[in-house]
Amino acid sequence: MSERLYGRKVIVEIGVPGQQFRRWEGLRVAARVRLGIESSPNAADIQIYNLSKDSIAVAQEPGAAVRLFAGYSTPRLIFAGPINRGGAVMSKQGPDRVLGIEAQDGGDRYRAARINKTFDRGMSFQDIFDALAEEVGLPLGVVEIPAGAQLTQSITLAGRASDELDRLALMAGADWSIQQGSLQFIPRGKDAPDQAVLVSSDPAVRNLIGSPSPGNNGMDVRALLDGRFLPGRRIKLESDDFDGVYRIRQIEHALDSGWDQPFYSDLVIREA
Repeated sequence: MSERLYGRKVIVEIGVPGQQFRRWEGLRVAARVRLGIESSPNAADIQIYNLSKDSIAVAQEPGAAVRLFAGYSTPRLIFAGPINRGGAVMSKQGPDRVLGIEAQDGGDRYRAARINKTFDRGMSFQDIFDALAEEVGLPLGVVEIPAGAQLTQSITLAGRASDELDRLALMAGADWSIQQGSLQFIPRGKDAPDQAVLVSSDPAVRNLIGSPSPGNNGMDVRALLDGRFLPGRRIKLESDDFDGVYRIRQIEHALDSGWDQPFYSDLVIREA
């Protein structure tokens, strides 16, 4: 959306699903997007500068959702999800009119979905997952259920579907999450089926910022913002101290399309 600095581009689309979305390019946009492989919903805080009052009203419609694209030269989708209730607020910052948006991947549907169903001994984990996915009501992304896995005794699932997905994931040795509006369920420690993204200090690539360092939940890496970074995807890391293939656990994109402001991705990675 802006090419003021080093080919940065940011695009925002807002609308009600099932209807045509409005699209903005050329305005200043700042955001922080938090993504993870765990079941907690992904979230985005977005600020859009100097939208018209009519455009602000679109974001405040019931059921409105936001899509955010960002990158260098080629913007990629980095977040898609419903705007929280009351999560689109206009404020003034000096001469600027700023629309602040808070959104979560899965939104109200993620929080409200519930299940009350008994599954008999011998039923497959796939049957259980299908029932939970139906209640959540989101499209499916990467889903890998252990073949032949089945219940050794009857169970009753009663309560929030997200809590029961936690229960199923524990039994199956898997991680589940919502990524870009789709339900993902993959074996723990396994990569999402995508080619590894190269993160390197090599002058020919030069997308690694600073040096990787050990963190509380893995290794912390900062790189130029890239929408190809997704929870569960692998990266090929090349630095002075580390060289190998790692799996992304968490991501925080920090961006501002205007002037000399942040435009990077902080990753938490572990050995693949």
